[in-house]
Amino acid sequence: MTVLVTSGESVIADSHISTDGTFDLEIPEADDLVVTIFGQNGVLRRCLGTIRGGRVDLGAVEVPFLEFPPGIDGQAWDPTRDRPVMRGVADLRLRGTLLASRSLESGGEFIFTLTRRRLLLPGTYEIGVTAPGYRRARCSVDVTDNVTSYRLGQVELTPTKHL
Repeated sequence: MTVLVTSGESVIADSHISTDGTFDLEIPEADDLVVTIFGQNGVLRRCLGTIRGGRVDLGAVEVPFLEFPPGIDGQAWDPTRDRPVMRGVADLRLRGTLLASRSLESGGEFIFTLTRRRLLLPGTYEIGVTAPGYRRARCSVDVTDNVTSYRLGQVELTPTKHL
């Protein structure tokens, strides 16, 4: 289990959580701090705001069990044929920068998992889905500092040729 503290897009402190569930971090003075705690069964994110010296005690923190995996997920869907699009690629971008790309699963599903390497920090992310025989579909999701799972549902792709 791990704790990360970020300011903007930078990780400024991190620590492993001891077996008794405690952790201690030295956090420099900074603005817009967000703490992300990776537990055994879930992820918790909290906004700390601004720290100007001193000690911050988060108290007892319970990392909730997540019904859905932390991250952004959806399903590529053909509304004309009312079925999933099974071959294709979904990509994840932030301010135009490609962060990740995933092949669609057999049922059209895709997921961009929140991990230590891909924290999915607050911002507006664009998801693009491409598949042979379809026009590229795009949608966006506003990631906040206190939510870790985003379910897009069906991302509809339009066939390039009429049936």
